Amino acid sequence: MLQSTRAVSALFLTAFIGFTLACTGATTTVAGERAASGECPEGEVCSDKAPAGLLFQGQMLYDEGEDRLGPVLVGGRFDVLFFPEGYSLKGQWTAEVEGADHRIREGGEPGVELMGTEAGTAMLRVIDPETGHLYDRLSIEVVELEDIELTNVAEPGRATLKAGCEEMIGIRMLSAGGSLRAFDQNLKVRAPDVVADRFAWDCFRYMVPPDATEVTFEMEAAGEIWERTLPVEPLEEGQTCPVLGD
Repeated sequence: MLQSTRAVSALFLTAFIGFTLACTGATTTVAGERAASGECPEGEVCSDKAPAGLLFQGQMLYDEGEDRLGPVLVGGRFDVLFFPEGYSLKGQWTAEVEGADHRIREGGEPGVELMGTEAGTAMLRVIDPETGHLYDRLSIEVVELEDIELTNVAEPGRATLKAGCEEMIGIRMLSAGGSLRAFDQNLKVRAPDVVADRFAWDCFRYMVPPDATEVTFEMEAAGEIWERTLPVEPLEEGQTCPVLGD
């Protein structure tokens, strides 16, 4: 894995937020508590406007295909869309969140932006705005950011960047002693001499300067600044730059 620390002046870049799996834009969809069990959760009064409950959709990590949403970092953001299978809520909904802050997304599919405020479990409840009756609900874990790692997406085992080549770099935000990866869709990255194709939320393309011996990236995540330096090596004679996907 690629990590180190060293300060460097940097050009500011804002991450392009998108859904990614191997930096291709994948999402994952999970059933809400009501949809999964087929029953109204204990202690709730459920609306008959969404009798089968809701499906919830969000981003995936660039290299993990697990069917889960979150966790979101304390100080971070995670977007959640929701919809009943086969039909639309037609604007007849509102959302409540316990254990995190939230904003209603404007335009497009119904959804919210969750903002982690403290470690624990956030409960997202989608309800009928007139009656307060539940359409469905989903719990999402909120965790502290403990570390950030950078990794080579095309060749995870390679611990260096290639001089003069465009590289795909993944950002892993870690919690629970490194065993759990988490989300912050407000992630920002700073780097020198940037020639970037585009960012997905947790990976990006970077044109490595041909005369560099190392490159320091500065990440702003969960309200903190993290620096990681990647060593750079020249191409060997006859070697070509790594081939990246579209």
